[in-house]
Amino acid sequence: MGYDLKGKVALVTGGTRGIGLATSRALIARGASVMITGRAREDAQRAAGALHDDRAAGVAADVSDRTAMPRAVAECVERFGPGSGGLSRSPAHTGTARIVG
Repeated sequence: MGYDLKGKVALVTGGTRGIGLATSRALIARGASVMITGRAREDAQRAAGALHDDRAAGVAADVSDRTAMPRAVAECVERFGPGSGGLSRSPAHTGTARIVG
């Protein structure tokens, strides 16, 4: 039995492959919109395009760059809106999902 994430938005760091991509896929399957981050914009956009036409997007953001993540969050909110909740903060590492709304 699953849970419904329709109307929620997640920002997944390191979402271009491995655990991050699997996390993104699971969130999409449950109805969430997902912003995938990766070091290269092309890789992030390719991964997002493979997951969903309109509920996934990709952005370049290196978690080791303190200025990159606030920009990624801003792009996520611009693309998908603020959602229905606040930003849940968790340590930045590959496969981290941040529910934005």
